[in-house]
Amino acid sequence: MFNRIIISCIGGFISVYCAVVALLTFFQINFATYHFPGVLNAGFASMYGILSPIGLTGVLGGINRKRNLIKGFLFQYWISSILMIGLSVTDILLFDQYHKFALDKCSSSLSIKERKNSQAICNNRLRNNEKITFIAAYIQGGVLVFMGIVLLYCGYKELKEIKFD
Repeated sequence: MFNRIIISCIGGFISVYCAVVALLTFFQINFATYHFPGVLNAGFASMYGILSPIGLTGVLGGINRKRNLIKGFLFQYWISSILMIGLSVTDILLFDQYHKFALDKCSSSLSIKERKNSQAICNNRLRNNEKITFIAAYIQGGVLVFMGIVLLYCGYKELKEIKFD
């Protein structure tokens, strides 16, 4: 029973996490994608939107105790984790390429009083944003790998307990 709860909780967390990141990115509130132009921002949001339903397999597999759903979720979880980590790495690599776009975006959002030092203010904001994104990517990767290991342990334990589908 405990393993089923863990599988369902991890599935629910992944679904909610991907949906929230997709919505924040789509509405351009996500600080990690501040430097992206509109098309890349929409692509980043759509990738997380596509990954969002993957967790439902884990929720349904944990609730209904179906071997196929649990096996499928174990595989899908690791594929989606690799994709999410890859998106974070791509995001970090694109910081330098879209630095000028982010500077223009930042300087246009400043008030008239702040525009005298806009270059310094925006460089400081973008540097801090890059550091925060880098730290968040490490945390995200670590949490995904840790949850994946817990999921493998609980999933295989639950699969041994299920005799027939």
